Amino acid sequence: MSFEYNFTLSGLQRMNIVEHSRYIDNMSWWPFKKKKKSFENEPHVKGSRMWLQELRELCESSFNDREGGQNKILQMKNEWVKSFESGEIEDVLLDGLNRRAETLLNARGTEWISYLDNEEFWKLGWRLEKTEDE
Repeated sequence: MSFEYNFTLSGLQRMNIVEHSRYIDNMSWWPFKKKKKSFENEPHVKGSRMWLQELRELCESSFNDREGGQNKILQMKNEWVKSFESGEIEDVLLDGLNRRAETLLNARGTEWISYLDNEEFWKLGWRLEKTEDE
């Protein structure tokens, strides 16, 4: 024997069913289950390694054009300042990026290439070694 149901739902009844199904979807039988987080709504913030990698790629793309590379560094410094002002990067990262930028901007001739090839220069926490005169 089969039954046929022949009835229609009002708009309010349909809304209640939709709301009820949403509520059931959010419920789970295990109360300690972690909720899934959506990464779509979270803005992407560059980390220290990404900023250093971008600076290094920019410099290496201009390894044979020192002045062109130094002009690109000046443009990139503006991005750092904007990111710092918006709170995306901390002052420690900004200080490290500025130290590297100043070193690269002051580099002449073969110094430019030697900094690009120096792996220690591109590591996190790099500091310029001070001489005894300073």
